[in-house]
Amino acid sequence: MGAAVAQVDPTSLGAASAQLAGCCGRSCRSCGVVGRRGGALVIFDLGFTDFARWATLTARGVTGLTRAKKNLKYEVAQVLVHTAAIRDRIVWIGEGATRQPVRLIEVQAHGTIRRYLTNALDLTRLPTAHAVALYRQRWRVEDAFSITQRLLGLAYFHSSAENAIQMQLWATWLLYAVLIDLTDAVAEALARPFAEVSMEDVKSMSLRSILLGGLLLLALGACSKEHDAPKSTAQPDNPLSAQTEALDKARQLESQIQDAAQQQRQRIDEQAR
Repeated sequence: MGAAVAQVDPTSLGAASAQLAGCCGRSCRSCGVVGRRGGALVIFDLGFTDFARWATLTARGVTGLTRAKKNLKYEVAQVLVHTAAIRDRIVWIGEGATRQPVRLIEVQAHGTIRRYLTNALDLTRLPTAHAVALYRQRWRVEDAFSITQRLLGLAYFHSSAENAIQMQLWATWLLYAVLIDLTDAVAEALARPFAEVSMEDVKSMSLRSILLGGLLLLALGACSKEHDAPKSTAQPDNPLSAQTEALDKARQLESQIQDAAQQQRQRIDEQAR
């Protein structure tokens, strides 16, 4: 597996990844795909150290952000920030045609020094704290793939046909986007950070609500037809009675669906044996 790449909105630290791809270092073809749009901010992991590719991104107007290797060779050109815990400098890297200025950011925390590289030389455009916080967002890529595989069933393809695979991918990522929005709404309602809300719980609650809502609509429709039918003896309308009857029908339908699902699982287990 190559390095992961995330393209995010540079104006928002909490933005979800707009485009995901795999990066395999010097032979990377997807970097050109991810970095086509000028003004984008592309975040790479430690494996992205191709200075020629950096120059290409800069020429396209694409901002890159990555970790710097310990053995990086550079020459200091300008000091932007220098404190006990943070150093932000413009340095020269590469040789010959690949020689270029970049920012080297060093942050010390808990006895560990983290080093980052970016071609955003303007400190006002990408402040030091924002660069460090944005790099942490790169892990959203791994989180996204983990959620789609574990919760949304993308661990395997249901068909080998290209069209079916594309449809499954599109449907899964659309469902992922909806799940993100729902989780964010729950976090906002609870006044809790997004990371503290379980997407698995949100998914379970959402599917149950959708199922019950659909069953309730079906049951209300069935009750409406029954009450609209002509009767031999006139009876006064009772809205509460109709709602209670509809809920009872919804629960009965839900129970039938659960029983059918249980029977299906049993058949699958028997076939597996």
